[in-house]
Amino acid sequence: MSATAGAWRPQSGPVTYELASWGVRAAAYLIDMLVFVAVALVITLGAVVAESDLDEARDLAETLAYAIGVPLGIAYAPLLMLRRGERNGQTLGKQVMKIRVVRENGEPVTLGNGLLREVVGRQLPAGLTYGLYAVADYLWPLWDRSRQCLHDKVAKTRVVRLEPVSGAPELRFTTAPAQATVSVPEPVYEPAPPVPARDPVPARDPDPAPAPAPPRDDRPVRGDWLPPRADG
Repeated sequence: MSATAGAWRPQSGPVTYELASWGVRAAAYLIDMLVFVAVALVITLGAVVAESDLDEARDLAETLAYAIGVPLGIAYAPLLMLRRGERNGQTLGKQVMKIRVVRENGEPVTLGNGLLREVVGRQLPAGLTYGLYAVADYLWPLWDRSRQCLHDKVAKTRVVRLEPVSGAPELRFTTAPAQATVSVPEPVYEPAPPVPARDPVPARDPDPAPAPAPPRDDRPVRGDWLPPRADG
């Protein structure tokens, strides 16, 4: 049974969503970046207040940026998308833009899936390529039929709208839940029906020993004539 996705609901079967456009995803990403900018400003202002010397304030701000900013950048999206219910698969930016990340198999986004998507599929390749991967990653939905970024393909996720606005079938995505495991009952062994008793078959005697040859009679009779032998 298929259902059209509006608000999030527990899935008992395939669910059809409308794929989010590149512009909506870009807007959600910018909102998330504003969160990081706000955190950076708070760190900078705190350093300036704590240190009157500008050089020392700058050094403190850099230290706090590495100590707070790096872990925040890694854990921000995975931890927010881990939320249960209707917020599963949403960062703050996606929440504002009414879009969410869904897995292709229909299961909720987990911490492992979020780390695979954000760290392995996005941040790590971008760092290794000095940002070149990030450019290709974010532009990829512009020509991809499934509107996936490269990190979506790595984690097998899609970004969908919570409120469909287009009826175009080519912009829809239907989850394909993993096939449920069918439990096979253990075979029940019933006792075999009793075999009716049969009359005992008398045992055959072994082959009897051959009869002994008749004794030879070598007595002569009537003019030395001998009777024929029994053995021929």
